[in-house]
Formats: sequence, C-alpha cells, structure tokens
Amino acid sequence: MRSRFPRLAALFITVLAPCSAIGQIDSTSLPAVTDAVKQMCLHPDRKGSFLRVEGEVEAGVILKIVGAELSGTITRESWEGISQRLDQYKSDPRTCAVQVLQILMNNFRTSEIQEKFNTEHAKTTLEFVISEFSSGKVRKDRFSNNLNYEINRQKEFIFPEIRESGSLEDVRFFESIRDESGKRIDQFIAYHTKGSFLWTISFSDKGIIDVLFVKPIQ
Repeated sequence: MRSRFPRLAALFITVLAPCSAIGQIDSTSLPAVTDAVKQMCLHPDRKGSFLRVEGEVEAGVILKIVGAELSGTITRESWEGISQRLDQYKSDPRTCAVQVLQILMNNFRTSEIQEKFNTEHAKTTLEFVISEFSSGKVRKDRFSNNLNYEINRQKEFIFPEIRESGSLEDVRFFESIRDESGKRIDQFIAYHTKGSFLWTISFSDKGIIDVLFVKPIQ
C-alpha cells in the first residue's frame, strides 16, 4: 500500500576547493578532529588554538589540526570558508561543526571515514528536519524545489503527524544502499515517545536533500 506520506527531500553544504592531504583522518584521529571542531565552534574567537596555518595565504598554506597531528596544503578560498562558517554560525555551534567538519573531511578524508561521516551528516540533518516538521517551521534551503513543493502541499497532515508522535528520543541508522547510478541513500528509524518512523534520505551533489520519504512504523 502506498504511504500517505509524501516524497519529500536538507542541509546545504558548500564544498570548497580541495587541498592535498599530508595526513588523513582515520578512525584513530577522527575523535580528536571532531572535538577540535566542536570546541572551535563554541569558541570561534579562539580559532588559532585549534587550527594553525603556515605560509602565505595567497599562495596556499599548510593547515595543521592541533591535537590530531594532521596537516595539508589548503587554498585561500578554503581557509576563508572556514572563517566564514565560524562567523555565520556563531550562534549555532551544531551547524557550524557540521559545516567546518565537512570542509576538513573534504581535504583529509579516507574512504572509510568519509562513509562514516556521510552517515553522521545524514543523521544530524534528519534530526534538524524532524524538529522543523514538528514545529511547522521549515528552512526551504534544505530541500530541492520539488520537495519544497511537496512539503508545502501536504504539510497540513504531515506536520501534525510528526508533532503528535511526541518528543524525539533517538535516531538510529538502519541501512545504506545505492541506486543504479551509484547515488547513496540512507535509512534511519526515528523513535518518538508515542511512535516511530522509517525515514529515507539522500542528497544532491550540492548537498541539498532531493529524496525524503517518511513512513510510520506500526
């Protein structure tokens, strides 16, 4: 039976120019990198305590992630992009951390860690989406034009359904698949105090949600 929930689809991520990595983020260094980014987003005025550069910015500099023993050549645009995120999201440390970590992951990732980061990014974004659906206040820049249309068209019964399920208690990864084109699609189960939902989410190359399904679990 076709779900009465719509096909919807989240967080806009700007991928800046890549750098040549000298070190790579792996399962050992990821916790230190994540902690450095979180602390930097909580204290943006102390950026130099967590990220350090050597050389002339115009010519490309060596970026060092303090505490993780990682470094790589980074372009002026990428370095300025980190500073822009710190300023833009100084009142929203959580979004700041997602954005800055994306830039760093783009430069220092391994394929294994990138997959783990993609899962965490999808989960974090989905938590934002569920919160917005529950409140009825949705950020349009999270979604593709088609999904914004569907959200607006069916919000009168989707939003109340999510809201009436109670507070969100947990979001757990279910599985990840790829379609025929190789596009990654993630599924999560959201547990609320009064019900649960199976969410399917995927992103465009620009980081915008272009696939989003939600189905109640009986």
